[in-house]
Amino acid sequence: MRVLLKITSGPQDGTNTLLGANKLVRVGRSDWADITCANDEEMSKLHFQIETDHLAVYLKDLNSSNGTLLNDAPVGDVCVVRDRDRILAGQTEFEVHVDGDSPEEAERLRAESAAADRAADQGNQLEEGALLYGPTYSAEVCESGLTLFRGGDFGDDRQPSCPSLLAGVLSKQIPLTLVLHYGKIGVPPPPEAVPLFDWLPEPVAAENSPWIIKAELVSDVAELIDEAWDHDALLCLYSREDSEDLVAHLRRAVRFNSQGLTSQGERQLLGYCWPSVLSQLLAFRSADFVGRLLATIDAVLMELPDLPGSWQILSTADFGATLEEAGLEELLPTVAEETGETSESDEL
Repeated sequence: MRVLLKITSGPQDGTNTLLGANKLVRVGRSDWADITCANDEEMSKLHFQIETDHLAVYLKDLNSSNGTLLNDAPVGDVCVVRDRDRILAGQTEFEVHVDGDSPEEAERLRAESAAADRAADQGNQLEEGALLYGPTYSAEVCESGLTLFRGGDFGDDRQPSCPSLLAGVLSKQIPLTLVLHYGKIGVPPPPEAVPLFDWLPEPVAAENSPWIIKAELVSDVAELIDEAWDHDALLCLYSREDSEDLVAHLRRAVRFNSQGLTSQGERQLLGYCWPSVLSQLLAFRSADFVGRLLATIDAVLMELPDLPGSWQILSTADFGATLEEAGLEELLPTVAEETGETSESDEL
């Protein structure tokens, strides 16, 4: 199936996007969107999504402020889009050209899927009675002096690719380098990657060493991040350092001793190249140690142990401005959380 999403009116009139089968794109005003309409002030940050499979094309509104119209009718639940249908979001109108769809069968399958999703959602409501929507994060200062930014549940609560979406948005501001233990996810490292444990023979390193690769060299970096997430296998490093210098620093760092200095004798691996270890080091070690370990690395994005699909970033406090620029909003504590007050229902 081939799908052409064409902007026919609005600030970006004439823009075309071609999709194949089994694709999902989100349209909105911010960098979080796959198709960005930055000049449409009436469009939400994430306004609607288009998803394709081998049967048809599906449209879903993403809780937009002004709603989405399909052929002048408001979009409620997921609906099937047919050839030459029109979508209006904000001031921008799209025309969809579909080649090779089967809308009647797809409508039936989608109805069954939507019913199953609604049933599952009833069991996944938060105790407060609402789902979390929109890109938010919390921030707290660690003993090391770094700031810990944490978040998850971006966009739709059923979207599992939140960390990869965040990684991609931030990489538009600061170059992204991956440190990935390919052996943990059963994937051979690509030729463009270099082993972190450079003293190991290559066949041994393929299974036992994390590998370093620039995100721009990965054909589908979002898919790779999704696959590695929650396996204690991946670090996303944001650094403006030259690639060779960054690799050299990372290789020196695995020889750091407890003071963050290069060992003179036997190698002392701290295991910083795995999230379960690095998150503790960056949060609780001394500022001097952390400064030596990170050196020219602006921020580290990694998984939160035991919280699938969530993420944490350790950086300096001013990295919050980078998150705000990327479209995230800080989730501030309530008065009760700040004072430690509890309600009667909390005490029961």
